Amino acid sequence: MLLAQRLAQRRNHFMPAAMLQSQLLTMQSCDNEADITILDITVPAAQLVEQIKQFLAA
Repeated sequence: MLLAQRLAQRRNHFMPAAMLQSQLLTMQSCDNEADITILDITVPAAQLVEQIKQFLAA
């Protein structure tokens, strides 16, 4: 899982990797939410920034 890999690579971070599963289990669904955008974390950060800027401009 990409999230677990990225979390494991962090050093001196406040959230230990062992907490990832519990964090994912407590996430709320955004299925019925308005005014949100879903981002693909596998794309480069610069592309995410552009997507966010476009979303906020709309």
